[in-house]
Formats: sequence, C-alpha cells, structure tokens
Amino acid sequence: MSQWLFISYTTVGSLIWATALAAAGYTLKAQFDRVETWLNPVTNALLLILVAVYFWRLLRPSPAS
Repeated sequence: MSQWLFISYTTVGSLIWATALAAAGYTLKAQFDRVETWLNPVTNALLLILVAVYFWRLLRPSPAS
C-alpha cells in the first residue's frame, strides 16, 4: 500500500470517527445523567477485563522454546 493511499484511508476513517463522536456528544448532551448511569458500569467492567488479561499474560508460564 502506498503512503498516499494509507494517508487517504486514515484521513477518511478519522473524519468519519470524529464526526460520529461529535454527533453522539451533541445528541446525548441533554441526557448526561442517563448516559452516566449506563456508562459507568460498562467502563468498570472493561477496566476489570483489561486488568485481568494483563495479569494473565504477565503471570502465565512462557512456552518452552
């Protein structure tokens, strides 16, 4: 893949992602309390999963070479 094609795809994808996030923020600004009550447990669960995976990878025995 050429550098210019990569930059083009990255730019288009970033614009789509930024637009989607801005639209979600604009739409949900009045519903912050409702979003917070839903988002807090989801965030805590994801954080717990990430920490568990990190320690599992850190403490598991390495495969024999």
